[in-house]
Amino acid sequence: MLPGLAQLEIIVVRMEGWQRWMRWPDTGLTWLPTSPNIPDFESALLYPGIGLLEATNASEGRGTDRPFRLAGIPGLDRAAVAKKLNRQELAGIHFDPVQFTPLSLPGKSSLPKQMNKAVSGVELVIDDYLAVQPVEVGIAVVSELYDGLSTAERKTFFRQGFEDMVGSGLARQAVEEGKSPEEITQLWAEEIADFLQLRKNYLLYEDEPTRQI
Repeated sequence: MLPGLAQLEIIVVRMEGWQRWMRWPDTGLTWLPTSPNIPDFESALLYPGIGLLEATNASEGRGTDRPFRLAGIPGLDRAAVAKKLNRQELAGIHFDPVQFTPLSLPGKSSLPKQMNKAVSGVELVIDDYLAVQPVEVGIAVVSELYDGLSTAERKTFFRQGFEDMVGSGLARQAVEEGKSPEEITQLWAEEIADFLQLRKNYLLYEDEPTRQI
């Protein structure tokens, strides 16, 4: 612990007009990019999951106008990958087959992966931003991209740091063993349940959605 930290007097100031179910679009405020590659709310929402692709050979959409909303690898059967992902019926999202070419974008992504190559993959289209589970989506995309590769390509798919991003080596092992995304996300389901129970004592805002349809 940092010196003096225990003696700090911390005051939490509640926000007005905010409920915990809300996402950025519900505020009515203008989005300000949080980084050059988070240009919009959709990229920010998907980043916790699609960001895992940064530790793979797959493109996560850097070098395009839709970072973290595109994912793919050159030579992939994009129609097949999109079809398999859509069969999973992940909450709040669907996948369209797409081909894109990452370019050098100074100030945003000067050396994106797969630069100047035709990348085959999927576009992630958000249907209901309140329902989307970004990490579940990210694991599903990682799994299906890996599954669409040849045996030789799979050997170089994962890069150093993937385990650090996920928090353990279990997810990578499960992907390589061909486990389903649902099976993979169950690896940390118990920890999530424990966390949700623990946080109840610290919640400040209304829990019940009052979304205007």
